[in-house]
Amino acid sequence: MDTESLFPDLVGGLAVTPARTFTVTAPGLTRTGPAHWEAVRILTTDLHL
Repeated sequence: MDTESLFPDLVGGLAVTPARTFTVTAPGLTRTGPAHWEAVRILTTDLHL
């Protein structure tokens, strides 16, 4: 089984996740918000990466 068949919403959502989790710190500068890193931590823990 591949990841896409197991997690179709997750795979499809990876392209839009960064846009939702970047926070603007100054004009033209962005940094990832804490929600992004929490999502990455959960993903890597669940998939044992």
